[in-house]
Amino acid sequence: MQNAQEIKDFLWATYDPNDELIYPVIADWDDLLERTINEASYGSLTQVEILSILFGLIYRNRIVEGLWWSMYERGITTKLLQQLTEKH
Repeated sequence: MQNAQEIKDFLWATYDPNDELIYPVIADWDDLLERTINEASYGSLTQVEILSILFGLIYRNRIVEGLWWSMYERGITTKLLQQLTEKH
């Protein structure tokens, strides 16, 4: 769980250091995540889509306790971060 928290902290520090709540910018990020998982289409995501999904998960974790950690344990977060690294 420590790694999941470190990733979460890294995303905030790197992509929203002033807590401006920049992401998610895509309103249907959760539908996009579901389609991406179902179709294994991580490679087709843009950087904005990836960040919208990741920050959407972080925000939603406040409502659905453990969502962020669940996505990490399932490997979803890792796949998204790999794509983010490639797009960067």
